[in-house]
Amino acid sequence: EVGQIVLAMGSPLGLSSSVTQGIVSALGRTVSESRAGGGTGATIANMVQTSAAINPGNSGGALVNLDSQVIGIPTLAATDPQ
Repeated sequence: EVGQIVLAMGSPLGLSSSVTQGIVSALGRTVSESRAGGGTGATIANMVQTSAAINPGNSGGALVNLDSQVIGIPTLAATDPQ
């Protein structure tokens, strides 16, 4: 649900057992990766956008709500706002 508080767990930047808090900003986002710089050009649909800080190392960790339900898996972070 948009607006719900979420926690992202992982090891961002090599810092193990870290937790960061945010909210669900949007649901159903479609994200495409550029082929520039060695990217695959992949497109992923139906993503959850969160304000929780996602850095290298958060990928694969849990994104949970305050009821301890896993609502997503951090997969990628935006590096270019366009």
